[in-house]
Amino acid sequence: MSTPKGKLFVSDDMRKGLLMLTDDDNCGITSFLHSDSSNVRSQPQSFRVRPTNSSVLEGNDITLRCEVNNRVGNVQWAKDGFVNVVTPSGEIVGNPRWRMEGDAAYGIFNLHISNASLSDDGLFECQVGPNGKIKPIRSNAKLTVLCEYLKQVSFLWYSVDS
Repeated sequence: MSTPKGKLFVSDDMRKGLLMLTDDDNCGITSFLHSDSSNVRSQPQSFRVRPTNSSVLEGNDITLRCEVNNRVGNVQWAKDGFVNVVTPSGEIVGNPRWRMEGDAAYGIFNLHISNASLSDDGLFECQVGPNGKIKPIRSNAKLTVLCEYLKQVSFLWYSVDS
């Protein structure tokens, strides 16, 4: 088979995914890769780190962790069943105190909540969508926001004499 110098050549047999790289000096094949396209990304998505039930004192920050292996689907966070829209910069539309942080290349999609409020109390879910035959995965955790007022409450005991 003759291949032009310094060119990348992909065989006509795309079913087998034959890829040949040529050498500039002698047009010989210096390496080739063969991959069966049915095996590409065939490993299921899985959680390396799942979000865990957590509590935070009102006004403090908290990070709910979510790390994914073999991710092929889009990642999003939901609270109490409602999906949040995430911008490319990680901001959560409609909630400026929430932000998805991490590194997609390493499968890290943590949710950081700044200045937690009582309205943040609820069930959070890290969701990874499907892609082709790869199924979606989900993992949830309960976030409990503790009221700042409760730490200041003291009980007074007294008795009434009759």
